[in-house]
Amino acid sequence: MFNANTNPKFKENFVAYLTDIYTFESTFSKTLESYGERASAFKDFPEFRARIYQCAEMCKEHSKHLLPRLEFYNVRPSVKATDTKEQSRTFSSFTSPILSCMDMVKPETLAGFATTWYTFGHFKIASYKLLTTLARTFGDEEVARLSERHMHEEMETQRWLFEHMPEIGLFNLQNEGIPVPQNAWAFVREPDLVGTSAAFSPRK
Repeated sequence: MFNANTNPKFKENFVAYLTDIYTFESTFSKTLESYGERASAFKDFPEFRARIYQCAEMCKEHSKHLLPRLEFYNVRPSVKATDTKEQSRTFSSFTSPILSCMDMVKPETLAGFATTWYTFGHFKIASYKLLTTLARTFGDEEVARLSERHMHEEMETQRWLFEHMPEIGLFNLQNEGIPVPQNAWAFVREPDLVGTSAAFSPRK
């Protein structure tokens, strides 16, 4: 019978995946902090900038939570989280293309920041779902617990971003110097738009 705990190849893949997610969190926190600095120009929507910094802190906390489990497997990440290009050469195949994209994408508008953040956030959600599965199969319940918790915290962040995307669109127009009709602000808060966050609800 197959036993994940005693299979060297399975362990190698599990630990590599865990290492990737740890380093991605460290890198993404730096990326979000840089977004927050550049988003200071968008004075009409200060909550957006505050949320960016809040998410950056959450990424740092996630990294801290995962580090003891890496140390348990005698893994000590040595590449600095600010050196994205160096990381992309040492990562396994699933993260390398994503980090390369993160390094290249340089949003300049409010909508650009929001959609980029939303895209990478969903990469994290999917990654944690996969890590939870691997951890449970391997038998590391601590990683499974952390991974599931991190996934739900990221889903809540993305829920807020998704619900405010219509407003972000209008604030983006304002920041570009384009007048926004008053009735548009009422429209973007209608239940049909805000309620689409049901896409994040657990499957029944």
